[in-house]
Amino acid sequence: MGTSGLFRIEEIRAVKACITSEGFAYLDGLRDLKKIHLEKCDQIGDSCLARCNKVKETIESITLIDLSEMSENGLAYLAGMKNLKQINLARLINIKNRDAIRKLLSNELPQCTINYDDKYPSAPELKEK
Repeated sequence: MGTSGLFRIEEIRAVKACITSEGFAYLDGLRDLKKIHLEKCDQIGDSCLARCNKVKETIESITLIDLSEMSENGLAYLAGMKNLKQINLARLINIKNRDAIRKLLSNELPQCTINYDDKYPSAPELKEK
């Protein structure tokens, strides 16, 4: 528990979840959030990453996989998250110019490892049993 007696949230992991940009408004005040993993969330788009600006000082790792509504405009918001150490991107069908995104993120976040690989493995919870 944090100093205010509330729970500390260090990671958000949403796989095949029904999350909208309105839900990202609740990131405000999450001072311990370090990781975000979003995968196969059909309503996650550019405005969601714009709202991640609220946690730009603490976020260290972000994974974005199979997000059909994400575009270059959304990924550009990552450049403002100066504490990012790891970015994983895969199967983002609306990204037309991967090289431009890689270059932008590499220039703006030189300390960050950027992995853009469509062979990145799917979340274990998506594997059939």
